[in-house]
Amino acid sequence: MTLPRMIASYVDLIELTCFLAWVLLLLPAFVYLGTTWSNRRNFLFAHFNKEAIELYYEQFFPATVKKRLGKRAAKKAASEPIEARFRHDFARLYGRRYYVLPLLLLALLGAFGMIATSDSIHVWLGWEPGARAFPKIAISAFLGAYAWVLYDQFERFRNRDFTQHDVCAGI
Repeated sequence: MTLPRMIASYVDLIELTCFLAWVLLLLPAFVYLGTTWSNRRNFLFAHFNKEAIELYYEQFFPATVKKRLGKRAAKKAASEPIEARFRHDFARLYGRRYYVLPLLLLALLGAFGMIATSDSIHVWLGWEPGARAFPKIAISAFLGAYAWVLYDQFERFRNRDFTQHDVCAGI
């Protein structure tokens, strides 16, 4: 095997490693949203009966309960089951859509960092002599932050406690 071929295979290996690291960064959130989030939502809906939902609204949304006491609101509330209203409100307040923007930002920042890491390694090894590398301290800081975010996400995934705020904390 010639030297240029060996270098090309190492270049591919570095880029593949950075790509897999980027996928690994996003994997806990996507697996959580695809499985655990739905299971937790269904578990909650199964354990909240009509009385528990009414207590929930009285405790956390007293203004909504007062609105329902009006004549028109009472008719509307009577026509719509409270369980359906609770499902609608849950989706509105805690739905998966709140994860989209934080995950998109995390994916973009992670991709930028991994590309910068890959390009800098190429320059440091002398494979791209004319290019400029990021400072070693910047790459080290990125990789340290990456390790912390990855650890935090796997820990939260393991505990099944993964909110959109936790994804934002990794940005």
